[in-house]
Amino acid sequence: MAFKVLSATPVGPQADRRRPAIESDEFPLRFALSLARKDADLVVAAAESAGVELPVAAAARQWVVAAQEAGLGDRDYSAVLAHITDTARTA
Repeated sequence: MAFKVLSATPVGPQADRRRPAIESDEFPLRFALSLARKDADLVVAAAESAGVELPVAAAARQWVVAAQEAGLGDRDYSAVLAHITDTARTA
């Protein structure tokens, strides 16, 4: 169900590309989630500093933060999608 929902969002193509990794729980490291968190922090801070609202960027940052806090910071950034689907399963 989570993939069906994600497919209707801007992250749909990314979710489709990452689905095999999520289903196998194997995430070859291309870009660490912790680095994605740093970049998301910079984007949100720059927007706030400029007085610009970026609600989608802020929401994406919240998912990245949650995934990192769940212990996935050393995995590939696509692990955030696994965190989203895991959260959906337990909700």
